[in-house]
Amino acid sequence: MRRIIYSLSALIIMIPSIAISGEMDLLLRSIVKDGSSASWSKSLPEEGGVVMVPCLIKTIDLDNTLEAIDRSGGTVGAVAGKIISASIPRGEIQSLSKLPIILNIEFAAPLSSKMDTARAAGEVDVVQDGQALGLAYNGKNVVIGIVDDGLDYGHSDFLGADGNTRIQYVMQHINGEAVECTKKTIVNGSCEIEDEGQGFLHGTHVTGIAAGGNDVYTGVAPEADIMFVFLDVEDAYTSDTGSTSFGTNVLESASTIFDKANIMDKAAVVNLSLGTSIGAHDGTSLLEEGLTELTSAQVGRAIVNAAGNEQVIPAAQPSARRDYVGGIHASIDVADGSSEASRFAIWNGSGSAATFTGGTLVDIWMNEDQKDNCSVSIIGYTEGRSSSDFTFPGIATTDDADLASNDISFSVDSAESSTSDSGNVVATISIDDSDARNSKPHAMILVTPADGASSSSLESMWYDVIVRANGGNCTGNMWLYYDYTLYHDYLKGIATGAFDVGDGSRGDGYAISDGDSFYTMTIPATAVGVISTGSWLAEKPTASGLSEWTGANGTTYDQSNIDAPGGSGSTIDDLSSFSSLGPTGDDRTKPDIVAPGEPIISALARGASVSNSVAVNDNFYKSAGTSMASPYVAGVVALLLDRNNTLLFDEIKAAVQAGARTDGLTSKTTDTANSYGSGKIDAAAVLAHVIEDDSAYSGTGDLESPGGSSGCSFLEGNKRGSTSTLLLALLLSLCALSLASRTILAKRFR
Repeated sequence: MRRIIYSLSALIIMIPSIAISGEMDLLLRSIVKDGSSASWSKSLPEEGGVVMVPCLIKTIDLDNTLEAIDRSGGTVGAVAGKIISASIPRGEIQSLSKLPIILNIEFAAPLSSKMDTARAAGEVDVVQDGQALGLAYNGKNVVIGIVDDGLDYGHSDFLGADGNTRIQYVMQHINGEAVECTKKTIVNGSCEIEDEGQGFLHGTHVTGIAAGGNDVYTGVAPEADIMFVFLDVEDAYTSDTGSTSFGTNVLESASTIFDKANIMDKAAVVNLSLGTSIGAHDGTSLLEEGLTELTSAQVGRAIVNAAGNEQVIPAAQPSARRDYVGGIHASIDVADGSSEASRFAIWNGSGSAATFTGGTLVDIWMNEDQKDNCSVSIIGYTEGRSSSDFTFPGIATTDDADLASNDISFSVDSAESSTSDSGNVVATISIDDSDARNSKPHAMILVTPADGASSSSLESMWYDVIVRANGGNCTGNMWLYYDYTLYHDYLKGIATGAFDVGDGSRGDGYAISDGDSFYTMTIPATAVGVISTGSWLAEKPTASGLSEWTGANGTTYDQSNIDAPGGSGSTIDDLSSFSSLGPTGDDRTKPDIVAPGEPIISALARGASVSNSVAVNDNFYKSAGTSMASPYVAGVVALLLDRNNTLLFDEIKAAVQAGARTDGLTSKTTDTANSYGSGKIDAAAVLAHVIEDDSAYSGTGDLESPGGSSGCSFLEGNKRGSTSTLLLALLLSLCALSLASRTILAKRFR
């Protein structure tokens, strides 16, 4: 899985101790207060010298909000129920947020992207050949949409039986303009979007899993139509070498794919192999709400999202720290009158700092109605900090710390920065006493190098995030970002007794709790309206019984071997060692299902380079991750919609879960539901749970027909901001409403 990347350099700017607005989230507040664009020059686009901020807006009055965005000089990308995706001039955001019709505005997350034997593991092969149900299902008359880094749309894997491409639509923003290609332009060679190179590895592989048509490495739905929208690289480029894109782009892309499927009069499923660990993980971010609005709008619509690869793998860690690594999550459970800390270490300061956020971000979400009881602080120690021999400090007082902040209450919006004694590290704490999206007290702590200090200085300390309870209990969760355990982790297995020591003046003593990998389901896999997918290591049916592949170098490798190229150390037939765990922040069970995610052989983008150990030939290569499991489930959903295209999202999800298997090692864990969800995908059982019915969509629409390619899509041929925001959004809303009404009537009153 590739990840949503937040470029958070602006958080280094200290937020004043008064609230800017109750409607803006902490990230957006920091951007509004940053008077210059220097720290965001690589991530926020400019139009005519004006910094434009991608935002998701929730409103109670759509029409007047669209007018206000238009007056502000902003542009609308998509409308999903009460959620608007828009780009707003930075200087206009605060005024917009104060309108009484605006419920809240959040900064849209920048994103980056996170089959022969696998088909048998999930019973896909017997669905495709008709053995399971008497009729063969291969995704015919169903659209599979992929939102990812890029697509080699000329790859032979995407041809149909007639030798023609099955790709109906491709879109990418180039120099601020939405460039679209249809099947006709792809066939005649006039498509202006590039389709070869290293940047297309992930998206091409993912698309091949869902819908590839190769005879050997067959995808799950090899007769499905394919639509692909590129992640919007230019609007969110960081120093990361991978593609990035704001959450606005994700919402707009899914909406566009559904619009195009409407024109073709076909059912559709969208795959998102991406995510982030910043947020409450409870379904209340506006990205999560917007995606849920899209899937609930009409029949025959679904979104599948990778769970994430955020479970810590101790075997992948250097031996010196292997026993202490807990994960990127820590639970908060502090009794009244007590203090408790979660200790984290930064293993790669240059990686997490220089490449992503400017440092390590601690994202803290308390439960509701606790703001008056709880305070937070951070203390850092250099004692015993060594990469080879860990000696944890035995006294936890401010006097002994090299970095120490004051306790900051969750009851008042505020901010404070503290600098280490050496002057090398700065910690900034920002508080929102009640986040507008979920009423939870929210804090962010950004640990960055001080001006002039090397990013490696972040590796010089242990960091304790301390929550103190006074007047009631304090409970909640905290996550580390960037979400990669080889950059930083909360520690575990530290004896806590040595830390129950105070200096007598302010009671600095506290216990140390363990970090873990629970609650690591990434956003937006935590959304109510998506099917979140974890990964299991499916056994390859060979005489050796091992999950193996043979590289182009002629060497056979075992995926369960941590030392193999891309090996995970997973146990055969068990949950993948990297697959993120639930529950959600509001304690819903996640993931919903697991699918084969390693090792998966799928399409290799032309012009891209991979090692001969993972390439199996010039056209296909092996990869692993929940990014691979997610399109597998998206393909199964396409098979399901091939059988019955009248299903509502809840019915689609229920069928996927009802058809799950719980055999083998599925029930070995103490928290099966939040590891496997309902179990392992079984395509034959999934399809058996519904009757045949294709009455909702005729499949007769044509994107090439006169006026057809405009339809409900507001993007085609328009440069951003070149057409009235209000007019485009209103046309979209009216068209979507008409189509939704038609398909719901087809479902309920046929």
